Amino acid sequence: MSAKLYRIGVLIICFLQFTSFSVTAQVVEPGTTQEHLKPLEYFVGTWELSGMQFDRGVTGTMTFEWDLNKNILIRRIHTIPNDEPEAALTSMFVILWDAKNKRILERGYGGYGGYGQGKWTQTDQGWNSKGLGNWTLWNGEQTIHEASYIVKTKNECVFKATDQKEGEKEPFTTELTLTRVTELAGEDNSRIPWDWLLGHWNIESSDGKTSKVHWDKPDSGGDYLIGKWKHEDGSWLMEIVGWRPDSKTLTSQQYGSNGVYGEVNFTEFLSRRRMKGSFHRREANGKIVKGTVEVHRVQDDLVKSRMVHSDGTVVTETITRVSTTDEKSILRTKDEISKKVIKYFDSASDADLEYAESFFGNDVEVMINKIKVNGKKAYIERLTKIQKVLFKDMKFIDLHVHTNYFSDEALASNGKTFGDLRPKTIWSNAWADLQAVGRITKKNVTFPIHFDFRWENGKVVEMLAYYDPTVMNEEIAAFEGSRK
Repeated sequence: MSAKLYRIGVLIICFLQFTSFSVTAQVVEPGTTQEHLKPLEYFVGTWELSGMQFDRGVTGTMTFEWDLNKNILIRRIHTIPNDEPEAALTSMFVILWDAKNKRILERGYGGYGGYGQGKWTQTDQGWNSKGLGNWTLWNGEQTIHEASYIVKTKNECVFKATDQKEGEKEPFTTELTLTRVTELAGEDNSRIPWDWLLGHWNIESSDGKTSKVHWDKPDSGGDYLIGKWKHEDGSWLMEIVGWRPDSKTLTSQQYGSNGVYGEVNFTEFLSRRRMKGSFHRREANGKIVKGTVEVHRVQDDLVKSRMVHSDGTVVTETITRVSTTDEKSILRTKDEISKKVIKYFDSASDADLEYAESFFGNDVEVMINKIKVNGKKAYIERLTKIQKVLFKDMKFIDLHVHTNYFSDEALASNGKTFGDLRPKTIWSNAWADLQAVGRITKKNVTFPIHFDFRWENGKVVEMLAYYDPTVMNEEIAAFEGSRK
């Protein structure tokens, strides 16, 4: 190419660039519509939602965020059906100022491919969004859409909507409660953006493993939990889960049997019920596993998790709350164990110590009021003294016996279940009025008694006895005096 032609080409390019810039500058002049959208600033942030959408229970999130110049407000709604979590749906809406018609305009795009538009107007209770024309569904059918936002507080509002479909007599209704997740500017945003899971939960994994965990919050004022895990193979794991407000991270540190340890860091909070993060774990065989994890609290008593390992392996978990209202503990009065307890008291009336030998375990622990007796041998010696030396003609009036077969999920004490303390716990309870004659004092005595028996492998391994010791002490004192 000659130098002359090259210079002409450069001049042409420079001219085209200049004229293009000039035309653009004339058509799109710098400006702003912020002042018209400023009243919608209340909505900016992330909101957790729950309620009914199209007559179906859902949870999810709704987010409002500005574009770079705050001339467009982008709204996204992500809903998850309670009865079909895999059918989650996301729709997007663009809210802007319609300068020609002097109105706030919203254009929406549904998750199935539908579309439509409406206008926003402010009301005494909040805002109303009414469709301009029909909303077009993915299959071409039309609906008439109208929605309202009822502002309750600075961090809570209610979204209501109706969608009247062609050919339907009644409209589909939506009513969702929106709770702000990201706090308003200037407020304390150090609190954890996640709803703690407290209590007892069962975990079923897609790899066939099952576990149980109890999460406890020792300090009501602190954002941390203690988790105690027990796996089906008998191994265990302890974890502490805590919120780090400076880095906005929910961290779990875990240590278990057979050298297992791990760490999980959640850094993405899509709502107070949905979060994402990464994990790093050493398994019992020494293998190091890394990957990402997402946890979604579908309902108050149902949580789903999805872990993607670095090698592509996907493991899902279903985590269900153990209901304390459905413990299935059983109380019986005619069972074989209760019959054994009745026979024990009958044998005491007959001063038959042989049955006591078969009734108690060798290492039985006995607590009589505040007196502790260790082992069957020591307790049989005490029984011998009571039945052969201190009293005769012993009878148990109005004897009642029942046996409790406790569910592992039943609460025992201090927030722990019987499964935590001692699986398959069985206790028998008995009470009666004891009548007897003092061998030394010759007195006829009557006093109430209460006995508890804990069973393992058909033997009593723990016994608790409660009664007023006054009569017993008087007879002991008389016996000791008679020997002087």
